[in-house]
Amino acid sequence: MIDTLLLMLFIFRLVFSKNRQGYGTTIVELWAQCQCLGIPLPQAKPVAASAFCTARKKLDETVFKTLNRRIIAAYEQTSASYHWLGRRLFAVDGMKINLPRPLRHADYAMPSNTSHYPQGLVSCLYQLKSQIPHDFELAPHMSERRLAVAHLKALKPKDVVVYDRGYFSY
Repeated sequence: MIDTLLLMLFIFRLVFSKNRQGYGTTIVELWAQCQCLGIPLPQAKPVAASAFCTARKKLDETVFKTLNRRIIAAYEQTSASYHWLGRRLFAVDGMKINLPRPLRHADYAMPSNTSHYPQGLVSCLYQLKSQIPHDFELAPHMSERRLAVAHLKALKPKDVVVYDRGYFSY
């Protein structure tokens, strides 16, 4: 049985892998590192890649937002060196991504009649100097402006935000 901690470690290793290695190599490396650090593992030998695929499908996606909020809360206590003229400095950017075909039935539209995959809009508000994302969203609509307004809830008074074109700003 793969617990949430092990699954999250695996996902982060995949995401931050510089050489885009596959599941098998990532699992073997993760297993070795967990054994060195004394992190409990469900068995002595690495589990099959299919076990991680199955576990990943059961993971509630809100765990990433919860984890992100906790990281920010711990980080905020020591972040003064990342301020610019005493203000937190942020940027917002978005991009359209192709999504799995089953999501076409979950309000994610096909970009054209000849498309094979539905698309969604990912938008991210991140602090520039620390490069920590403070808010992010995957939306079925393609309105960067609507997502920019939603990101404002994560900001504090006197924060400075730089927007990419397509987002309105003042």
